[in-house]
Amino acid sequence: MTIEVSASANAYTNEGILVTATATATGDTYEVAEEIAFENAQSAANTQANLLNQEKAIIGNLVISKKVVIVGSDLIPPNVEVWIGRKSAADNSWSSVCYGNGLFVAVSYSGSGNRVMTSPDGITWTSQKSAADNNWFSVCYGNGLFVVVASTGQVMTSSDGITWTSQKSAANNSWSSVCYGNGLFVAVASGGQVMTSPDGITWTSQTSASNSGWSSVCYGNGLFVAVASGGKFMTSPDGKTWKSQDSPVYNSWKSVCYGNDLFVAVASSGSSNRIMTSPDGKTWTSLKSPVDNNWTSVCYGNDLFVAVSSSGSSNRVMTSPDGKTWTIQKSPVDNAWTSVCYGNDLFVAVSSSGSSNRVMTSGYYGADLSVQGNTTIAGTCTAGSFITNSDYRIKESVKNLDEKFSIDELRPVIYYNKNIKRHDIGFIAHEVQEIFPFLVHGEKDDSQLQSLNYNGFIALLVKEIQELKKEIQELKKK
Repeated sequence: MTIEVSASANAYTNEGILVTATATATGDTYEVAEEIAFENAQSAANTQANLLNQEKAIIGNLVISKKVVIVGSDLIPPNVEVWIGRKSAADNSWSSVCYGNGLFVAVSYSGSGNRVMTSPDGITWTSQKSAADNNWFSVCYGNGLFVVVASTGQVMTSSDGITWTSQKSAANNSWSSVCYGNGLFVAVASGGQVMTSPDGITWTSQTSASNSGWSSVCYGNGLFVAVASGGKFMTSPDGKTWKSQDSPVYNSWKSVCYGNDLFVAVASSGSSNRIMTSPDGKTWTSLKSPVDNNWTSVCYGNDLFVAVSSSGSSNRVMTSPDGKTWTIQKSPVDNAWTSVCYGNDLFVAVSSSGSSNRVMTSGYYGADLSVQGNTTIAGTCTAGSFITNSDYRIKESVKNLDEKFSIDELRPVIYYNKNIKRHDIGFIAHEVQEIFPFLVHGEKDDSQLQSLNYNGFIALLVKEIQELKKEIQELKKK
């Protein structure tokens, strides 16, 4: 018998895990052996899978021995209402994260030979050797290059995020932020300095608008915008000539970004006014922040602004679709979150505190997986609920259970499951098969493990309980 296995999906799992399976053809059954990835909803619906980079329809039974996730081809909004703590490559003081060339890169101002970590998906992170153990404070990507600046005055670059090279900065200043725009890298320092580079390698000092403690710089709408911890703003069309701009409130502005035709800045100080916006980088409007946390970083992606904080109680994330109306989101742990970025349909944040959990990511909206055929999972399957089809239209020859259906001959046992390596309670499949053969799949000592339909016992137990209740009622009448 040929059974067609089809899948329909349009998203990631809520845990943000890529849906993969493994399979090789063995007659009418595909057993998990080599990795398959359903790359998009359409290919899954067409029963196409990428097996060793070759399109192949899955026909027969699908046996899965690894975690499976179906990934949709359409752009699925990240679920910013759910944030998930991730294991960092090391418990360093991570100060900045960015995304470029298919890779997340985070940098740190602590650690020994491992002040860089990278991830292709924002979930699994790998330590990388930095060019030197400097106080790396900000990383950005542009023109095919990752560029990092340090509060100790240095610069390092990498084309792949793995191999890093030290570069000579324009001056040994305390560089706090770097960005790329209009063919130019621009870095600002907490001592008031600015430097620029067309390639990330050769740097030139520029004159800033004032000697303020510049904390962040970004590019958007043909303009570089920098904010300072002393409440100052400055702008430049070319990164070289800078002009001071008026600020409605003199908070300690920590981060600025651009998206949806709007500049948005967040601060670590102020009274219910730790957000400001500007359509042009020159005229700014003070907005009400939902809570007065120490907001450290803001970014824009997928039509959404996201900011993170280093203080607060389970409320260290806030989001806004327009930069004006903000909603607090629950953070998974109260770490000192220092930086957030967007890439690969995911928001990723890093922190300078925490125990093996100094990364968090947004979740994903769930998707439906429809398999027409048999699916075997050789491992633990976890779900919010399990629902079995029970429509009358799929049933015929329906009869009430009679006295022949009894639990008397069943042998409940406790045992150690060697596959999942833990104790469990249940029945032995071949023993049940002697009593209720239709509840058991497979044959004893066959090449395939026997399985048991435990749902079938529900009706049996209900019938037995009904009879017991009836007997009890009869006894009460005597």
